Amino acid sequence: MAAGSEDDAVRTLSATLERFRGDPRLALGLRPDADAAAARQAYFELCKQFHPAKFARYSPATVRLANEVFLAIKRAHELARKPAPAAAPAPGAPPTPRPGPPPASVRLATPPGGSRLAPPPAGLRAAGTPRPLTPPTGVPRVVPPTVPPTPTPRPAPAAPSPSSARDRFDRGLELLRAQKWAEARTIFAALAAEVPADPRYRAYLHYTRGWDAFQLGKPTEARAEWQRALACDPGLGLAKWALESTGVAR
Repeated sequence: MAAGSEDDAVRTLSATLERFRGDPRLALGLRPDADAAAARQAYFELCKQFHPAKFARYSPATVRLANEVFLAIKRAHELARKPAPAAAPAPGAPPTPRPGPPPASVRLATPPGGSRLAPPPAGLRAAGTPRPLTPPTGVPRVVPPTVPPTPTPRPAPAAPSPSSARDRFDRGLELLRAQKWAEARTIFAALAAEVPADPRYRAYLHYTRGWDAFQLGKPTEARAEWQRALACDPGLGLAKWALESTGVAR
């Protein structure tokens, strides 16, 4: 991919990025019934073709474009692993029948002649209904003591929903593309603390810390942070590209 001229590489990267702004499954070249294994295979093939390290010899603008394409491929793979939505009914298909009224055999019975039973007179009580108790005249009524209400315990704060975590993760990736390392690090640090079982958040947290250290002139610390990112997520190509493009791996 990176063997041609830089203009060819820019045209290819721009067209690929535009393609991945649509349906992720179509962008990966998947069939509608493709499973997670097929999505992962397509993802690996595209990573080999569009890995940022293949464009490291070009200008910084082209390298940033390659990073955006790589992140778009990764995001499309994560979305394509989810089950495909249920297919809509074909045009012209007969509508699903709605339940009609119950048959006459199970409808409520109606008195002969269509008349309804009138309510009993107010003075009559149904058999077995207890008569309300009335205290004798002159006996004071006993008022029960007032019991203070039991305080209702407050519910524990709910864990962040997957949708909010997904939105914040996408925001962190946008900040990475803009090279706003401090803001992106804040988002990934919060996600890593809230969802410790997901290693991706820790991997991106170490990745942003590595760039902070590199910009402060600390290549040894930057190399250690990028290596920690790969330990959390071996497939994080951004960390590999950072180690190779900055020269701290040598």
